[in-house]
This record gives sequence, C-alpha cells and structure tokens, in this order.
Amino acid sequence: MDPLATAQTPDQYLAFPIQHQQLPRPKMTLPPPLGRLRLASPENILRLGVVCTSGFRYSEHFIWERTAHDRHPRSTVTFFRHEVAEFIKNPEFIALVAVDAYDPDESSKPEAIKPVDNGWTPPPAGIPVVVGLGIWRLQPGSSRVGSIRMKRVGPYPELPDHNFKGLNQKRSKAFEDAAIEGRNYSFTIAKWSVKLTDINNDN
Repeated sequence: MDPLATAQTPDQYLAFPIQHQQLPRPKMTLPPPLGRLRLASPENILRLGVVCTSGFRYSEHFIWERTAHDRHPRSTVTFFRHEVAEFIKNPEFIALVAVDAYDPDESSKPEAIKPVDNGWTPPPAGIPVVVGLGIWRLQPGSSRVGSIRMKRVGPYPELPDHNFKGLNQKRSKAFEDAAIEGRNYSFTIAKWSVKLTDINNDN
C-alpha cells in the first residue's frame, strides 16, 4: 500500500518526523523611564476623581455620558474613582499619573463643577499632587501584563456605591486637569506611550 495514501499528518510524509519543541521566549526589554510620570496607586484615587471630573467637561462624550452632571457632580466624581480603581487593580492595564505643585485656585478655572466636600482634602499650595492620568490596555498575551504597576500598594479607599448602568467601564481614557492646561502633561503621557510601543515593536 502506498504510505502516502494512509498518511494522516504532514509529519507522516517524512522519514524523520519533525520534533516539535517549545522555543524560548525572547527576553523582555525594560519599558522607557517614567521621567516626570509615576505609577498610579490607591492613594491617588480620591484625587484622580477630581482630576478626571475637571477634564471630563471638555470630552466629546460629555453630552451623552453625563447629561445630569450639573445636578449630580458628586456622582461624576464617584464614577471616575470607581473606574480608576479598577484600572489600577487590573494587571492588564498600565496606569500612569503626572504630578505637579498644587494650585489652590485650580477649582475656579475649569467649567466642570467639582463639589468641595468630595472626600479629597487639598494640601497646602505647592505640595505635589496628581494633575494628569494616562491609561493603556495591553494586548492579550503581552509579556508586560502585570509588570508595569505598583508591586506593593496600600489599602484602597472606601468608595460609596455607584450605578454604572449605561457606561462602558473598559474604555481607556486619558485626562488632564483643565486647571493646569498648557503644561504639556498630556503630551508627556502620550510620548511615554509611543516610546513603549516602539520598544515592543523592536521585539
């Protein structure tokens, strides 16, 4: 009988079947230096709710996502805090923050309404605070999953319940507090992302 007529797999056509071996994974290169950026941590969550609310007013999604923000600003702050907390917890995401000196007049600059009693206590003028946020979702199976995040984190703040109905929690966003607009924090965050992409493409 012709052996080719009974062959079931390509290996059976060969006198010496191919030995399938697991190739070693290439060594992962280091991500670009953070520079002025920092890894987001649970202690940043309360402040990030304020930062995201300030920048959210200028988002093209504002009208259809938060039409009742003027009447329920505290709900917007709470929503962003829950969302940011999930990004920080999830190893599939990279969350970086930009930090700068606190400006007590920042609340008077953006149009977005930010309730004073929002749970975050402003520091004295000049103390470093979070002023910008960048979030990226890694590709499935990426070797960087879980590698660009805080290894040891403190407790997460207790947040009031919030209704997430009608909102996409998985959407990646980048926010910059409008009060410090013009200091190029969004550019700094985006530039780091481009550098990471270039490194990954080289591998």
